[in-house]
Amino acid sequence: MPQTRPIGGVAVSFLTDTALQRAGDGRFTARLDPNWASMLGIHGGYVAAVAASAIERWIDEPARALRSLTTQFLRPPSAGEAVITVETVTAGRSMTFTRATVHQNDKAVLVATATAGHTRGGLEFDELPRATSDRPGPQGPGAASRFTGAELSPHLAQLDLRLEPGVTLFSGTGVARMAGWVRPLDADERVTIPWLVCAADFMPPSMVTRTDRPVQAASIDYSIQFLCAEPASAVPAAGFVHGEMRCSISAEGFSVEDGTFRSPDGRILATSRQLRLAGT
Repeated sequence: MPQTRPIGGVAVSFLTDTALQRAGDGRFTARLDPNWASMLGIHGGYVAAVAASAIERWIDEPARALRSLTTQFLRPPSAGEAVITVETVTAGRSMTFTRATVHQNDKAVLVATATAGHTRGGLEFDELPRATSDRPGPQGPGAASRFTGAELSPHLAQLDLRLEPGVTLFSGTGVARMAGWVRPLDADERVTIPWLVCAADFMPPSMVTRTDRPVQAASIDYSIQFLCAEPASAVPAAGFVHGEMRCSISAEGFSVEDGTFRSPDGRILATSRQLRLAGT
């Protein structure tokens, strides 16, 4: 079973790390936890999850779930207080469009736009690539050991991450593919939309399997699309989400990475696309 992270004798969870306080109409405050430090400031996916939580609180309509979140990372966040402002761009009978900005020291560090909407009828199909005979499926990590990546970035210890067998950082395989399973560190915590926002940006970038040394891979633009309004209904308690990220193109110092995230029974929970720096 996953374990909570002890700090000063107190068990800390993702929900605690992303807790919000209302500070007025459309304004929230949060404390960005230093344990989420990455190689460049506080981890962007974690801060995007804080913004997503604020947007959910602002909309305040559980049936109108987030369907997409697009985030631009303006400058590296730091540990400490952050102010999140949320505004409704427009709202209709079934869709709401919002914008959120995360500020620190009166400077914007992150801007996010989101679409929220009711579940509706329509075409349903899934033609995304499935597991093959030589690669594991989404069911679970089996005997795969937990990867904390302490030598790379402290944030990698804040969720329970298990890389697929054969996925090795800086292996120089010539293929930019990162894959594995991830779940909350707190055994009692369930998968939510904000948690998926963080998890989809959590693993090391896929290009670290293509190269034989560290490369600059900071995210500039991060978009995630949600295909399941209630992920807790698809992922059981202590269950893993399987993520697979691929980078198929890199040019002029930028790369594009696409991700898919599935429940243990193979249901698509979310897809993602990131524009990353691709320096040497």
